[in-house]
Amino acid sequence: MRRAFSGLDLQASNLQSQGDIEDPVIAVNTTQQDSRNLYKTKFLMSNEDGGEKEVTFFKKLDTELNKVNTFYKDKVEEALSEAATLNKQMDALIALRIKMEKPCFDGSISLRRLSVDIDLTMPPSINSPSRDGAQGNCNGVSENIKI
Repeated sequence: MRRAFSGLDLQASNLQSQGDIEDPVIAVNTTQQDSRNLYKTKFLMSNEDGGEKEVTFFKKLDTELNKVNTFYKDKVEEALSEAATLNKQMDALIALRIKMEKPCFDGSISLRRLSVDIDLTMPPSINSPSRDGAQGNCNGVSENIKI
Protein backbone atom coordinates (compact mmCIF):
# COMPACT_ATOMS: atom_id res chain seq x y z
CA MET A 1 0.00 0.00 0.00
CA ARG A 2 1.46 3.34 -1.07
CA ARG A 3 0.98 6.57 0.70
CA ALA A 4 0.39 9.67 -1.36
CA PHE A 5 2.92 11.75 0.58
CA SER A 6 5.77 9.21 0.58
CA GLY A 7 7.41 10.62 -2.54
CA LEU A 8 7.34 7.28 -4.33
CA ASP A 9 4.90 8.54 -6.97
CA LEU A 10 7.14 11.37 -8.22
CA GLN A 11 8.14 11.11 -11.86
CA ALA A 12 11.45 12.31 -13.24
CA SER A 13 9.65 14.73 -15.56
CA ASN A 14 7.95 16.35 -12.56
CA LEU A 15 11.32 16.90 -10.86
CA GLN A 16 12.83 18.54 -13.94
CA SER A 17 9.93 20.94 -14.43
CA GLN A 18 9.92 22.05 -10.80
CA GLY A 19 13.53 23.24 -10.89
CA ASP A 20 15.98 23.25 -8.01
CA ILE A 21 14.99 24.13 -4.45
CA GLU A 22 16.95 27.35 -4.86
CA ASP A 23 17.82 29.07 -8.08
CA PRO A 24 21.57 29.09 -8.63
CA VAL A 25 23.20 32.37 -7.67
CA ILE A 26 26.79 31.65 -8.71
CA ALA A 27 28.58 29.46 -11.23
CA VAL A 28 32.12 28.33 -10.42
CA ASN A 29 34.45 27.47 -13.29
CA THR A 30 37.86 25.86 -13.00
CA THR A 31 40.67 26.61 -15.45
CA GLN A 32 44.18 25.14 -15.80
CA GLN A 33 47.10 27.54 -15.81
CA ASP A 34 50.71 26.46 -15.25
CA SER A 35 49.51 23.02 -14.04
CA ARG A 36 47.37 24.67 -11.36
CA ASN A 37 43.63 24.93 -10.97
CA LEU A 38 42.35 28.49 -10.90
CA TYR A 39 38.79 29.24 -9.85
CA LYS A 40 36.57 31.89 -11.39
CA THR A 41 33.14 32.59 -9.96
CA LYS A 42 30.41 34.19 -12.03
CA PHE A 43 27.63 35.93 -10.15
CA LEU A 44 24.45 35.12 -12.06
CA MET A 45 22.23 37.86 -10.61
CA SER A 46 24.45 40.84 -11.38
CA ASN A 47 21.60 42.83 -12.89
CA GLU A 48 19.74 43.04 -9.54
CA ASP A 49 20.16 45.81 -6.98
CA GLY A 50 23.65 45.71 -5.44
CA GLY A 51 24.79 43.12 -7.98
CA GLU A 52 27.91 45.02 -9.02
CA LYS A 53 29.16 44.95 -5.41
CA GLU A 54 28.68 41.21 -5.28
CA VAL A 55 30.50 40.77 -8.61
CA THR A 56 33.43 42.73 -7.14
CA PHE A 57 33.25 40.65 -3.95
CA PHE A 58 33.41 37.35 -5.87
CA LYS A 59 36.33 38.59 -8.00
CA LYS A 60 38.29 39.43 -4.84
CA LEU A 61 37.21 36.15 -3.26
CA ASP A 62 38.47 34.22 -6.30
CA THR A 63 41.79 36.09 -6.17
CA GLU A 64 42.29 35.25 -2.50
CA LEU A 65 41.21 31.61 -2.96
CA ASN A 66 43.66 31.19 -5.83
CA LYS A 67 46.44 32.77 -3.73
CA VAL A 68 45.77 30.36 -0.86
CA ASN A 69 45.62 27.35 -3.18
CA THR A 70 48.88 28.37 -4.88
CA PHE A 71 50.59 28.96 -1.53
CA TYR A 72 49.66 25.54 -0.15
CA LYS A 73 50.45 23.75 -3.41
CA ASP A 74 53.92 25.35 -3.32
CA LYS A 75 54.35 24.32 0.34
CA VAL A 76 53.40 20.72 -0.47
CA GLU A 77 55.89 20.63 -3.35
CA GLU A 78 58.56 22.13 -1.08
CA ALA A 79 57.86 19.55 1.64
CA LEU A 80 58.03 16.68 -0.86
CA SER A 81 61.33 17.99 -2.19
CA GLU A 82 62.73 18.32 1.33
CA ALA A 83 61.56 14.80 2.19
CA ALA A 84 63.36 13.43 -0.88
CA THR A 85 66.53 15.27 0.16
CA LEU A 86 66.26 13.93 3.72
CA ASN A 87 65.79 10.38 2.42
CA LYS A 88 68.92 10.75 0.30
CA GLN A 89 70.87 12.11 3.29
CA MET A 90 69.64 9.24 5.47
CA ASP A 91 70.80 6.71 2.89
CA ALA A 92 74.17 8.47 2.76
CA LEU A 93 74.48 8.36 6.58
CA ILE A 94 73.67 4.65 6.64
CA ALA A 95 76.31 4.04 3.97
CA LEU A 96 78.79 6.14 5.94
CA ARG A 97 78.14 4.10 9.08
CA ILE A 98 78.73 0.86 7.17
CA LYS A 99 81.84 2.32 5.58
CA MET A 100 83.23 3.44 8.94
CA GLU A 101 82.42 0.17 10.72
CA LYS A 102 83.80 -2.03 7.94
CA PRO A 103 86.30 -0.06 5.83
CA CYS A 104 87.29 -3.14 3.80
CA PHE A 105 83.67 -4.05 3.02
CA ASP A 106 83.30 -4.30 -0.75
CA GLY A 107 79.52 -3.84 -0.75
CA SER A 108 77.07 -3.77 -3.55
CA ILE A 109 76.81 -1.28 -6.36
CA SER A 110 74.18 0.72 -4.50
CA LEU A 111 76.43 0.94 -1.42
CA ARG A 112 79.26 2.20 -3.61
CA ARG A 113 76.94 4.79 -5.14
CA LEU A 114 75.90 5.94 -1.66
CA SER A 115 79.55 6.07 -0.67
CA VAL A 116 80.25 8.40 -3.58
CA ASP A 117 77.24 10.50 -2.50
CA ILE A 118 78.76 10.74 0.97
CA ASP A 119 82.09 11.91 -0.40
CA LEU A 120 80.32 14.56 -2.48
CA THR A 121 78.06 15.82 0.31
CA MET A 122 80.52 15.80 3.22
CA PRO A 123 82.23 19.08 4.15
CA PRO A 124 85.94 19.17 3.27
CA SER A 125 86.95 19.32 6.95
CA ILE A 126 85.64 15.79 7.56
CA ASN A 127 87.65 13.11 5.84
CA SER A 128 86.42 9.62 5.16
CA PRO A 129 89.00 6.80 5.13
CA SER A 130 88.87 6.62 1.34
CA ARG A 131 89.74 10.30 0.93
CA ASP A 132 92.99 10.49 2.87
CA GLY A 133 94.38 7.26 1.44
CA ALA A 134 94.07 5.21 4.61
CA GLN A 135 92.68 1.75 4.05
CA GLY A 136 91.56 1.36 7.63
CA ASN A 137 92.24 -1.66 9.75
CA CYS A 138 91.77 -4.57 7.33
CA ASN A 139 93.83 -7.19 9.19
CA GLY A 140 90.94 -8.50 11.25
CA VAL A 141 91.21 -6.12 14.19
CA SER A 142 88.00 -4.21 14.52
CA GLU A 143 87.55 -0.67 15.76
CA ASN A 144 84.40 0.44 17.52
CA ILE A 145 83.25 3.65 15.91
CA LYS A 146 79.92 5.11 17.04
CA ILE A 147 78.19 7.70 14.90
